[in-house]
Amino acid sequence: PQAQAQAQAQAATAPQATTGGGDADLKLFEKGREWEFLKNTGEGSFTLGADSDKPVGILAFDFSKSTTTNVPYVLATTKISVPDTAGTVQFKARAGHAQRVTVRLVDDTGQTHQSKVTVKGSGEWETIKISLTKKLEHWGGENDGKIHFPIKQLALSIPLTDGTKTGKIEFADAVTVAK
Repeated sequence: PQAQAQAQAQAATAPQATTGGGDADLKLFEKGREWEFLKNTGEGSFTLGADSDKPVGILAFDFSKSTTTNVPYVLATTKISVPDTAGTVQFKARAGHAQRVTVRLVDDTGQTHQSKVTVKGSGEWETIKISLTKKLEHWGGENDGKIHFPIKQLALSIPLTDGTKTGKIEFADAVTVAK
């Protein structure tokens, strides 16, 4: 009974495909969604908000006091459940200046799959697509470059890329798209 209750609680925080066939609204930025912010080598925060009626996640960064000799970055993570019927994870991002975003997906074996994308910084919503059928930078777990479904965790990371030491990126509309 306790294990069953624990499994049900975990399932409640990790949205499943709801429209069948691999298409799903991941509801990552809905009010009450649990995210963990890791300051790593920078300061900042991850908060949930809204743009009109659209739920958004806001990843803020401040590298002005970072003393690392490596590239400073901040990271926010959340649990997800993406089935093997999904071919793409996509979301929208908006920033006031060009900014690199690193997307990490952790599979069932604990292997991390990483993709680096650039938000153009137009101040408009831009669609970011991460293919689940192509080999991504990877490490840990099976360490074979193959995604072992379900994907259990998503992380969004902002590194210092162009000398802009403070800012934010907003994220919205996280979905999976079928193969």
